[in-house]
Amino acid sequence: DAPVPDGWADFDELLAAAPIAVSLEDLVAQDHVYRHLEATLDLGFVQKWSRDLYADRGRLSIDPVVFFKLQVVTFFEGIRSDRKLIETANLNLAHLWYLGCALDQPLLDHWSLIRIRQRLGIDVFQRFFDKVADLCQDAGLVWGGRLRLAPHFALGRRRRGRGQGARAADGQG
Repeated sequence: DAPVPDGWADFDELLAAAPIAVSLEDLVAQDHVYRHLEATLDLGFVQKWSRDLYADRGRLSIDPVVFFKLQVVTFFEGIRSDRKLIETANLNLAHLWYLGCALDQPLLDHWSLIRIRQRLGIDVFQRFFDKVADLCQDAGLVWGGRLRLAPHFALGRRRRGRGQGARAADGQG
């Protein structure tokens, strides 16, 4: 073992010390795009639309708002697979903050996304997608005629006479 420099504790002692108190709230910049999305997109309607699809008792289920926030992340990040989405969201502090997760809280697995998508069905997903597309467009976050949240749910529609593909507000995407 190499000697520990003067004034430094042994590494094992450092690990055993009290953990550093940190929160995602402190780590995500105040001007981050996901803070803007959280302030701009009111997804409260999701609970109402999906209420009849969830039991009042039994095993706790994934919050449908979290599921749909993940779908918003797929769009803004250009992610094309559920597996990559979960991997990325687990690594990105801003994504975890946007989803309402804690640093020590595990995110759902990609198979859960598939099961939730099947439970909700295309009708709920389409309604959500249309509503969020309108909210995003009204807020100046996207523009264009075709928005894609995931390859297996590419739901195109003509938007206000424009036929171009959707673009993020910064011109990317």
